Amino acid sequence: KQDFLPGLQPVLQEPDLLPLSGLIVVPLLRIWRQCRTRELLQLLSRAICIVDRQVLLDAARTMLVDNQEMNLRNQVYWHATAFLLAPQDQGQAMVNFMGQEKTKLLPLLDFVIPLLEGKSSAPFKLSAMGYAYLIRCLAQKFTPQLDLHDNLGEITSKVLWLFYRLACFSSAEGGEALAWLQRVRVLKLYSDIFTAIADYQRKTEKPDYPTFVQLLRDEGRLRMKKNRHDVT
Repeated sequence: KQDFLPGLQPVLQEPDLLPLSGLIVVPLLRIWRQCRTRELLQLLSRAICIVDRQVLLDAARTMLVDNQEMNLRNQVYWHATAFLLAPQDQGQAMVNFMGQEKTKLLPLLDFVIPLLEGKSSAPFKLSAMGYAYLIRCLAQKFTPQLDLHDNLGEITSKVLWLFYRLACFSSAEGGEALAWLQRVRVLKLYSDIFTAIADYQRKTEKPDYPTFVQLLRDEGRLRMKKNRHDVT
């Protein structure tokens, strides 16, 4: 019932001890229900990169079934872990759990974006349908917003980056995921962006992210939904 383990971080951060980290992190997390949210974020982010996928996925599923002692943010991180490892199987469960609650969606963003961008290691490879599930989770709540200087808000930029990643797939790889999103009624605000993504998926050359966003704005595809409760 400890929320702090002295000496753990040196073991996890020492490059020479990477094989040891891979062996201990999953057994540790299975029994460490009181792990602080910040440390769980770090541990799961590392585990996804160094632990056998099936081993970690089995642990995530077990933790989500027996989550009575787990705080809400930690549940989000375990759901996100299971989803990243098996997006096709876990995608709908994640959508159902997240709902439209910012107390869940914001930690989800904090967890997945650095992994997908490869902030501290190689970018995590996610399928087109995986990106579609993330868009389904996040885009309805965090609609496009501009700040006082006419720049994209931080959260808006992160969510649009998910659209961009879907645009980087070919039609063969990402067309089905895009078609699934286009059938989601609550995402009609993004219909013009979906049309642009379909065009990019048919092309061999893809723009970089800043160009993608600028083209959406220049073409009037980035429609804003005014909502005083939206976080920018």
